[in-house]
Amino acid sequence: MLDEQCNQIPPGPQRIRGIAGSGKTRLLCQKAAWMHKEHPDWDIAYVFFTQALYDEIHENLKRTMAGLGISWNEKKLQILHAWGSWQREGLYRIICTKHRYKAKNINDTKYLYGEGLADLAKKLLTDLPITPLFDAILIDEGQDLVFLNPDLLYQNKQAIYWMAYSALRTPDAKKPELRRLIWAYDEYQNINSHAIPSGKAIFGEQKPFKNLLMGWYEGNIPKNIIMKRCYRTPGPILIAAHAICMGMFCPTGMIAGPTSKAEWENLGYEVKGSFQSGKDITLTRPSENSKNPITHYATYPLIAFEPATFEAEEFCILADKIHNLIFTERINPYKRILVLYLCERSRGERIGQYLNMKGIDYYYAGNPDRNIPPVDNFKLRKPRIFWQKNCVTIAHMNQAKGNEADFVFVVGLDAIAEKDQEINERNSLFTAMTRTKGFLHMSGLGDYPLYAEIMAVLLAIGNQPDTVSFTYQGTPKTPINVEEK
Repeated sequence: MLDEQCNQIPPGPQRIRGIAGSGKTRLLCQKAAWMHKEHPDWDIAYVFFTQALYDEIHENLKRTMAGLGISWNEKKLQILHAWGSWQREGLYRIICTKHRYKAKNINDTKYLYGEGLADLAKKLLTDLPITPLFDAILIDEGQDLVFLNPDLLYQNKQAIYWMAYSALRTPDAKKPELRRLIWAYDEYQNINSHAIPSGKAIFGEQKPFKNLLMGWYEGNIPKNIIMKRCYRTPGPILIAAHAICMGMFCPTGMIAGPTSKAEWENLGYEVKGSFQSGKDITLTRPSENSKNPITHYATYPLIAFEPATFEAEEFCILADKIHNLIFTERINPYKRILVLYLCERSRGERIGQYLNMKGIDYYYAGNPDRNIPPVDNFKLRKPRIFWQKNCVTIAHMNQAKGNEADFVFVVGLDAIAEKDQEINERNSLFTAMTRTKGFLHMSGLGDYPLYAEIMAVLLAIGNQPDTVSFTYQGTPKTPINVEEK
């Protein structure tokens, strides 16, 4: 059964802001499927960035279509990577092909990943006017496609979003600014920059775009949807993730985060206290906003942190814990046990060796086969594959977005701790922590101030799992307040 928001088709842009695990992908898939049912002649694109998300999106759409009792015309509703690859079409490549414009690749830009696509999208927009090709474009992981670097902006607008917007037909010739660009995001999962896909960032400040996301459309259709209920990550872990990511217990003050009661409420918290320097703030996450029930019946702590002195110690502890889950507790690791590394790839590649010594089958996400180290040859890699039957998946944080598991092990926290004043690094840790549906174990080498923060947070939520209190030391280094309400 579809939620009310799923079967509302806006006549123009719509933004979906949701915390980790709130069901943003599910909502987008249901919106896309409903559009396809109601308007089978429309050309619809579902756009994403993390390759490993493809199968999840495909299954979500397939399941929703079946529930609606319709067949899926994949020529009319396409799942598209934002860029594309030598194996598969993407939004950028399709737009280039339709305009007889030579599509460029990573070798044609000095930037990497999403920034590279933004650079090429800017060049495309500069070189030619884009003819509308789609009736609706829905963008998942929207936070990964916005950047602060002014060299990547097109006329002070986000280039990738403006490329997508330019490729849309307008449903109302009298209001050409109205085009169905719908995007979902979580600003705390942005591991590339701390830009926010706001209306101002995407459309600029010129009329008629300035207030394009303010208010409602006819039929009581919101221009902004806020999703503050978390269905995936247990409440105490989500609270800990926010506290650590934002630096609530950082001795020098918060690194990032909201500066108003309203913004915290948008994240699903009840707030006591005032946001004045030196004042105490208490944040409580009510049960209606944390829907994972495991908090109420777990027999051992949901979250743990164990620093280690050297690599062998860290990875031996990891292997022992996973061995116990598989061979003592009889847990099949497929889609249930996930190891995420935040450290450099060379260290992450050695995790498999320690699992292998314990007789544990492992799979590096995107590899052609199990029980082998990561493969570099892009023609052999399978970036859409994240899990293998009967294997523990090992992945770098960049590969894991959108995926989840019952037991998540996060290793290499020292890589974050060495740069603990950088919001992108903390966002990486936040994203890793919120992959869990059940239990979380974290580890890292050495001794860093961040570790003391983590222990302080765990102590705080250990006493009151749904609450965290801290002293507000003034405006964070990166205040995060979103303007459109």
